[in-house]
Amino acid sequence: MEVQLRLKERGFLKTPVIDGVWGPRSRLALRDFKAANGLPRTDEWDVSSQSALFDSTYVGAAQWYIAPDPTTDIEGLYRSFSPALGATLHPLNPTDANLIQARLSELGYYRYQPEGIWGLVSRSALQDFKAANGLPVDDAWDGTVEAAFRQTQVIPAGDTPFGEWSVAGFSCAVGMNPRKMVISAKGVAVGSMICDLQGPLVRSNADWSGSALCHLAGRDLYQAA
Repeated sequence: MEVQLRLKERGFLKTPVIDGVWGPRSRLALRDFKAANGLPRTDEWDVSSQSALFDSTYVGAAQWYIAPDPTTDIEGLYRSFSPALGATLHPLNPTDANLIQARLSELGYYRYQPEGIWGLVSRSALQDFKAANGLPVDDAWDGTVEAAFRQTQVIPAGDTPFGEWSVAGFSCAVGMNPRKMVISAKGVAVGSMICDLQGPLVRSNADWSGSALCHLAGRDLYQAA
């Protein structure tokens, strides 16, 4: 998000929303900033790119600059991010993200078609997978997670409470539905009430339990178990 905000300040990222998703438009903005400042015309992120972007002596976008179409102007884009130690995949590489999303979808944690863009929904799905399978409850990708991913004996989403649940006859597609419950590794939401988990959910036989702090419109209500 810091990089996106800086690219927007320099006039290369033409978007009203800073969302932290490193997608095609962010990649194009970085590539064009680098090209305008004599750096390699790629979206590769390195020390020289960071130093230039946050140095006010480097030029911003010209007044006539129009962001290219990310579906057609892809020269220099999708430079590979190096995997973490012990891993062969990196979620910010579109091909790798697609593979990870496909596996999460197969296990029921990712409820969309894989599209190769690693955003908040993908991170949340990974977090749910890790919580269910006894891994640290975060969205970090490393060799340990990748090894667990490739195992056949892992806990699918269908054996967990994670997902969207609704009273019969009411659609899960309706946002802020008071008859819908959304459960993730981070918390439980029912309508406009949010319950933040105070620790990971713990499985005992077929039951899952944990404690959470519930609040409504920013006001703490009670501790729930």
